[in-house]
Amino acid sequence: MWAGAHSTAPSPGASGNLTALAALKAILANTGLTYREVDTETIAIVSTDSTQSIPATGAQAGDGWIRMAQTDTGPRADASAQHTGSGADTEASEPTKLEEVVVTALHREESLQEVPAAVSVLDANALWAKGAQDYRDYLSTVPGVNFGECCLGAMRVVIRGISDGLSGGDPLTAIYIDEAPVTESFEGTFDPNIYDIDRVEVLKGPQGTLYGAGSMGGTVRVITRKPRLNEFEGSAEATWTNTEYGGNSPRVDGMINLPLVTDHMALRISAGYRDDAGWIDDVLRHQLNGNTVEKKDVHAQLLLQPQSGTSVILGLLYQKESDGLPSYQDIALPYYETARPYRASAGSESRMFSLTLHQDWDWMTLTS
Repeated sequence: MWAGAHSTAPSPGASGNLTALAALKAILANTGLTYREVDTETIAIVSTDSTQSIPATGAQAGDGWIRMAQTDTGPRADASAQHTGSGADTEASEPTKLEEVVVTALHREESLQEVPAAVSVLDANALWAKGAQDYRDYLSTVPGVNFGECCLGAMRVVIRGISDGLSGGDPLTAIYIDEAPVTESFEGTFDPNIYDIDRVEVLKGPQGTLYGAGSMGGTVRVITRKPRLNEFEGSAEATWTNTEYGGNSPRVDGMINLPLVTDHMALRISAGYRDDAGWIDDVLRHQLNGNTVEKKDVHAQLLLQPQSGTSVILGLLYQKESDGLPSYQDIALPYYETARPYRASAGSESRMFSLTLHQDWDWMTLTS
């Protein structure tokens, strides 16, 4: 800030939650002084009727100007306010508005800020930015949630120390895809492709009232994108990565949304293929890069809307996964080597059919 004028009129001061420029205007009000922007980091204080030229930013105190301070150019500074050369200034720009996050964790649409529960949300943009492919890539970023592999092909989600099963009894953490539970007691956690999803909601437990006895630890809900009645759209994505000490890992995903009957019927299909190269060698069986993962999946949803307020979604999800060696090495061998006297591999093939009915009345909403 450069001061090139002075005034004996008292300043009314400034108080409240103000931007830097708004506070400066309040301080200079009724003092006969105003300000002009010299550059993005310097502001000059001048008389309202002054015709005195404003010095360059390199001017010194001996030039008749006193350097007082520099404006804040960080994220809190109001850098969008502009001023004309005559000293007249425009109104400060409107503050940035945050996008509202709408969730259905309590079986109804409501703002995340209004949900009376501990809910964490990861939207599609956040998942894409993380390069997430499965649970371990994104659930580990949620406070209080862990995702681990207790044995080959057996994954589990742990919320506040309570897992989703693999103990032979009833699971205490629930996994949902939309409105359908996919938690198993004797099998590993179903890990869906997340290419065409809207968000992931994590509810800290206990959630037995809404999601049953299997949700004492909490609930993980994977919310997919639904068919759009009157929009044709499609997308595709292909990636190719290389694993150090391993090989190439291709992945292809695609989605298409087809409106079948205007205002009444639409079909949405997404599919993916993924082949992750391994980096563990089985020296006993002479198998190189054996800890591979191959996954194929198809997800189809048919939306029927016979009338306003009534909708039916028929869903089919198919996924096949083949896993190679476990991703750990023997401590007695060199790095990335193991020696197994037996063949170790795992795999799964899952099919899920679902039917979701949504009825909206003026006084009540029913989802089944």
